[in-house]
Amino acid sequence: MRIVLTQIETTYDLELLEQQFYTELGIAIRSYRRSKNLSQDYMAKKLNISQTAYSKMEAGKSGFSAFRLRHIFKILGIDPRIIIAPILEG
Repeated sequence: MRIVLTQIETTYDLELLEQQFYTELGIAIRSYRRSKNLSQDYMAKKLNISQTAYSKMEAGKSGFSAFRLRHIFKILGIDPRIIIAPILEG
């Protein structure tokens, strides 16, 4: 029984870490987007998604696919390591 609880606890911890990562990533992307005076609507159109879907990504309520994330960094003109490395180190 203890093994099952440990597995459940580990899964729960990983889910929390994943949610925290997406939240921090969204906050960082929002900051860079705003610094470039770009709207969520502009980003959404460039990504071919709705503004609502983009907003959810920035809010950490939805994950980023690797393809979409790569495109976001390209639109913002930033090196992904600038955003991702501090999150992973923190």
